[in-house]
Amino acid sequence: MEQNQFNPIDALQTIEASIDDAKTIKTGAAFYYIVWGVVLGTHFSLKALSYYTYNPSISKMLIFFSVLVFPLGGILSGLRKKWDKQNEHATSKLERIYFISFIGFAMAYGIMFVSSYGLDPLISVAYFPLLIGFAVFIVGGITKHWPSIVGAILSMVCCFFNITSHSEDCYWFAAAAALMSLIIPGLLMKNRHV
Repeated sequence: MEQNQFNPIDALQTIEASIDDAKTIKTGAAFYYIVWGVVLGTHFSLKALSYYTYNPSISKMLIFFSVLVFPLGGILSGLRKKWDKQNEHATSKLERIYFISFIGFAMAYGIMFVSSYGLDPLISVAYFPLLIGFAVFIVGGITKHWPSIVGAILSMVCCFFNITSHSEDCYWFAAAAALMSLIIPGLLMKNRHV
């Protein structure tokens, strides 16, 4: 009976092929970045516009729609997650990194939102660019996605402007942070396997 001999060259070729296959697995992060960037950007923009509207009924309508975008984002995310489960054969380790990072962001922002309501509701809006920038900066560093890192830094700079600006401007800077840290990196991710 003939025994198989260990061939290091074949083993290296197998490892290289596995690495190449792993590089082609997309995470779907681009979709979530874009959807939630649009949701958050729209939310903060509509809230900012409600400050500039002199008609109280239009202002209330803008605030209503600013809240309505969140369930829409949740539905789109849920549908995408269901589609991914049906069509994915393997998942990347980066999926878990994205998931944990943004769940951490959502929990921190939620706690800040609830706790600031008794003090000043704009505190959570003022610090939104810092929190989202921090989450995207970490994920961008782990995935080595430079547009995410740059967008995250610009988002954190928006926090500085938020702290020093008028209250209604906080919403505009928060919307800009969503654009710079989520939408633009998400669009640039579509062609990369991050």
